[in-house]
Amino acid sequence: MSLTPIQQVEMMLAGEDIGFFPTVIPINPPFLDIMTRAGVFWPEAHRDPALMMQLALATDEILGFNAINVPFDMTVEAEALGCETVWKKEKTATPQVKDRALEDTGRLEFGDEVLSRGRFPVVLEAVKRIRNSGKTDSVIVPFIEGPFTLACLVAGLNEMFKSMIKDPGRARWVLSRCTDLAVRYAGALLENGAHSIIVLDPNVMGLTAARFEEMVLPCYEELSGKIKSNTILHICGDVGKILDRIPDSGFAAFSFDYPAVSVQQVKSAVGGRMKIIGSVPTVTHLLNGKPEEVFEVSMQMIENGTDFLSPSCFIAPQTPLQNVLAMGEAVRSWNGK
Repeated sequence: MSLTPIQQVEMMLAGEDIGFFPTVIPINPPFLDIMTRAGVFWPEAHRDPALMMQLALATDEILGFNAINVPFDMTVEAEALGCETVWKKEKTATPQVKDRALEDTGRLEFGDEVLSRGRFPVVLEAVKRIRNSGKTDSVIVPFIEGPFTLACLVAGLNEMFKSMIKDPGRARWVLSRCTDLAVRYAGALLENGAHSIIVLDPNVMGLTAARFEEMVLPCYEELSGKIKSNTILHICGDVGKILDRIPDSGFAAFSFDYPAVSVQQVKSAVGGRMKIIGSVPTVTHLLNGKPEEVFEVSMQMIENGTDFLSPSCFIAPQTPLQNVLAMGEAVRSWNGK
C-alpha cells in the first residue's frame, strides 16, 4: 500500500486495479465533534477561507480518511446567482436557499465574472490554501452542485418540475445555464488545487426515467466531458428508475444511497462501467447506531463490491465521532486480512 491517496483515486477512477481496498473515504465533511476538537465552527467556517481551510485540515487529521471536502454546504452557487439564503447562528446549521429562489432567471446570463460573486472566492481561496499548506497529502475533492438540483434552487423546486412538462424549452435553458456554471466552477477549483470533483445532484431522484434521459443526461455528458478530471456523481435516495442510464453520464464513479438502493442493484446496472462508492447509512448507523454496527455494514459494503467506502450522504452534524471512525477501522481491517 505504497500509493498516495492522490494516486489511489487517480488510478481507481481511471479504471486501474491498485491491489488493495482504497484507504480514501471520499465523502467526509466536518461535524460538531470535529468542530469542537478543532475550535472552528459554523457558520464562520462557511464564510472565511482561513477557517474553512483550518476546519477541512482538522477533519482530515482527525478522521484519517485521506480526502478533503469543501465547501460544507450546498448553497454556494445559488447564493452567487442572487438567491436569498437563510443563515442561522447555530453551530450545527448550514445555510439554506428559500424554496422560491429567483423570479428573474435572466440572472442566469453570466460570464467568467460569476466566479467573483458570493462565496465562490472563499471556496476557491480555501482550496488553494489547502493545496499549498504542506500539511496534507490527502486528495482534495470539493463538492459542486449538480445542474438539476441547482436549477431547482434557482427556478424553484415545484416550478422546475412543472416546466419540464409544460415548458420544456425553458427547462432546458435553465439546465444549460446551470451546467455552464458547474463547468466554470469545477474548472476554477481544479486550477486552484483540487484533484477531483464530486457533483451533488440529489433532486434527480424525483425524476422519471424519461425526464432524466431527455433533460438531465445531456447535461451530465457535457459536464463530465468538460471537467478536466475524472469526476464523481452523488445522487441521494431511490434512483432505481434511472440506474441503468447513469453509466452513460460519463462520470468515473457513482456514489449511491443505501438502503434506498443496494450494492447489488448498482453493480448490476453499472456493469463495471464506472466505480461504485458507498454506502454507510448516515442516519440509522452513523448518527443513531453504534461503532460496531457501522463497522459491520462497512465490511458488508466492501465485501459486496464497492470500490470506495463512504457515507451514503452528508454526515449529520450531531453524529458521534466514534461512529464515523469505525469506517476507517473497517478499511484497515479488510486490508489487514
